[in-house]
Amino acid sequence: MQNKGAINLFAILLGLACIFYLSFTWVTRGVEADAKAYASSYAQTAVVKQAAKDFAAGDVNKEKAYLDSVAGLKETSYLDSMKNQPVYNIGLTNYTYEQAKGKEINLGLDLRGGINVTLELSVGDIIKGLSNNNPDPAFNEAIALTKKNLGVENNKDFVALFADSYKKVAPSGRLAPLFQTIENKGKIDYNATNDQVLKYVKERVDEAVDNAKKTYRSRIDRFGVAQPNIQQLEASGRILIELPGVQDKDRVRKLLQGTANLEFWETYENYELINSLFEANKKVKAYLNPTAAIEDSTKKDSTVVVAVDKSKMSKAELAKYMADSIAKAATPAKDSTLAEKLAAKSKDPNAGKDTSLAAAQKENPFFFGGGPLVPRVFMNEQKQQYPAPGSVVGVARIKDTAVVNKYLNLTSVKGLFPSKVKFYWAAKADKGSDYLELHAI
Repeated sequence: MQNKGAINLFAILLGLACIFYLSFTWVTRGVEADAKAYASSYAQTAVVKQAAKDFAAGDVNKEKAYLDSVAGLKETSYLDSMKNQPVYNIGLTNYTYEQAKGKEINLGLDLRGGINVTLELSVGDIIKGLSNNNPDPAFNEAIALTKKNLGVENNKDFVALFADSYKKVAPSGRLAPLFQTIENKGKIDYNATNDQVLKYVKERVDEAVDNAKKTYRSRIDRFGVAQPNIQQLEASGRILIELPGVQDKDRVRKLLQGTANLEFWETYENYELINSLFEANKKVKAYLNPTAAIEDSTKKDSTVVVAVDKSKMSKAELAKYMADSIAKAATPAKDSTLAEKLAAKSKDPNAGKDTSLAAAQKENPFFFGGGPLVPRVFMNEQKQQYPAPGSVVGVARIKDTAVVNKYLNLTSVKGLFPSKVKFYWAAKADKGSDYLELHAI
């Protein structure tokens, strides 16, 4: 019993470690319970219930499905908004909901439920692509035969079965001439044997599957699923994805089936649209409160934005302006935060006495201090605001992007911008931030 003390100490430490990791599950379940309660209360509001009745037209099942759908969307929206919010304080550090979610106990599909998806890559199309869709009859017949026999009384992968099929269709045929493309130049010699060609094809197929796995993992990580299981199934070119705890099947389907396209766009400069964005405040204010907008129409706007007409600048002046703009935009100390804008506005003698956030939101319901869209500007010593260079016209919290989209789609607001302008949100926020950039293209 000489080691009794050490055993007790080990047992205590093990118990504390178990409690620590179990606490993350307790915290995340609490946040998810709050999300369910919020979504349920929202779905029971008079406006939503009336909309459900109008949609269902007397059909009880339709009405229930409508309410469940609204509650599900609200629950998802609530959890998305909590991703980067601190939910667990252990004294030494804070954990956000997303971080706590990653440390909770993984119960798996059996205990917790979720979604199981099997995705299959078209290996035949990959092989055709490597040959630049070679029209050789024997080659195409071998691929068709491989698709037909894949998994039928054999456990061979697609490439190995294709090798057998091609040998059966064209016993003396050579594969090397079929893969003499620009992309394969220097990789497949014209005199290479069929085994050498098949080895190269196998490597490219495996590479395509690995890239697909990385793509799906990246998409799932953005979805916020904790501890997903993504693995390749042997001999079939299939990928198994298990997402524990996920119930929104339509959202997962769109996420996994979406096609990535690389596009190049000409963009607007921030300075070209910033005055229109400030004007949009008046339109949104009129939309939200028509009576107050009429009263305010006689007041002079104290916000001064200096729009720069670069077309009238000489090359030297333009170079100096862009250099100054980039230098100031890259300097954190000069970058005006929302708090600084409100503070500057409070020092303005024309700003009025009420400097509360509510007053700022009432005055600027869309853009600038108080509004959901924060401009990309910097201030000089005279408190004049200059637009930062680039296509980013503002930033907004992820949870506020729907509101910004709603205001930008108002007919009165659309009329303020060039007819061809389009606004697009950045794909994701910077690490540790819940703000998205809004680009004008």
